[in-house]
This record gives sequence, C-alpha cells and structure tokens, in this order.
Amino acid sequence: MATLNKNTFNNRDGKEKQKIRTLIAEAMINSIAPMTKPILTLPSDTLKFEKTLIKRGSSKFKFLACECDEKTYSLMMANIVKSKLATKFDTHFGKLSDMIYKAKENEFSHINADYCGQFNSYYREIEYAMRNNIVCVNGTISVTMNDRISKGCKGYDSENEGIIEMMEAVAPNPNPKANEKTLHVVTEFITRMAGYSYRLEKIKRYHDVDEKTGKTKGNMIMIIVRRIR
Repeated sequence: MATLNKNTFNNRDGKEKQKIRTLIAEAMINSIAPMTKPILTLPSDTLKFEKTLIKRGSSKFKFLACECDEKTYSLMMANIVKSKLATKFDTHFGKLSDMIYKAKENEFSHINADYCGQFNSYYREIEYAMRNNIVCVNGTISVTMNDRISKGCKGYDSENEGIIEMMEAVAPNPNPKANEKTLHVVTEFITRMAGYSYRLEKIKRYHDVDEKTGKTKGNMIMIIVRRIR
C-alpha cells in the first residue's frame, strides 16, 4: 500500500476508514472504563479518530499519542495546538511499543493501535498488553491491520517467531485460501490470548476505493478486544 510519507497511509480519508473509526469510538464510549486514565493511541497527524471520539463521546477523554516519524509528529503537534486540544494530549516521539512495554497494570483506559501494517510485525505488543492487563477492566484494545501476512516474516522485531507458523502448529487453518489466512491467524491468536479475561468483541474487514481509478487502496482488518475481568 502506498504511503504519503514513511507511515501515513493513503486510505486515511476513506469513507470506510471513517466508519471503522466510528465503530472503535463507540466501543470506547459504551465502556465504563475510567476516563481518568489516558487512551494510548496512534493518531497520525490529522487526529481524525481522536476528534471523532471527542465529538461523539465526551470532552473528558485524554490521550497519550505516539508517533515515530518526525514529519508526521511535527504536523500532529501543530494540529493539536490549532485544534485547541493541548490539554487533552500528552505525546511521545517514538513507537507505540515504547509505551506498551513500560506500562503498568491498568495504566490505560483503552488502546487505539491503528498500525495498518501486517499483524506479524507487532503481535508481540498486543500479546504483552493483554498478558499484563495494561488496559482497565471494560477497556478496549482496538487494532487495524493489513489483510495480509507474509509467511516466514518475523516483522520489525527479529526475535518474533513467524505468527503463521505458530498458529498453524496449534490450529491448522481449515480454509487455507489466501484471502482467509490473515483472518484465521488473527482470530486464533486473539482467542488464545483472551482466556477468561478478554472478549473478541468485533472483527471486520474493510477497504476503501480510489474514486478516480476505482482501485482498492488496501484490504484491511479491524479488531476490537475488550477486557472483561
């Protein structure tokens, strides 16, 4: 999928992408997780999700926004000031994983992990967040990802075992079509991680189409996981 710069994806203005933001926002709004705890988020420079959440939910939401691309971070900071949201945001120039791996239990009300990349690149971060209960009870972990996983790819962390190989060993895919592979891997992984403490609340495929060319901008998957105890 083409990018505007190093990590700003070209479907960010799509209609289906906005529907996904709304679904994630509604899951947070319908939660009773404490608003005193921040939402850990990957906002991009536009703050589209965060503005959607505040508009549809409450001005009491606060955020810890992470961005590792210098240009995007600068644009994000300017947008925070321009939108008069400075009191709502703490920011971190760096990876989302920096905040996940140093987080304590119940540190965040929710996580909005709008990664957009392949699941094998960051599933260890999701595993850590769930194992260590870094979101509060009734809080959500929402993830967007590419509907594709490259077999044998270990992602950005060279110590990551290939997620396809791992899931095939414990739960062989009964429908091994190429377009079902990612959905199977993600569902099986999250279900096993959830145990009795989390619920896979929603999983949805989506894509936007370039109105000029009619071409798909990227096949994506969104999941919402809720901590229940």
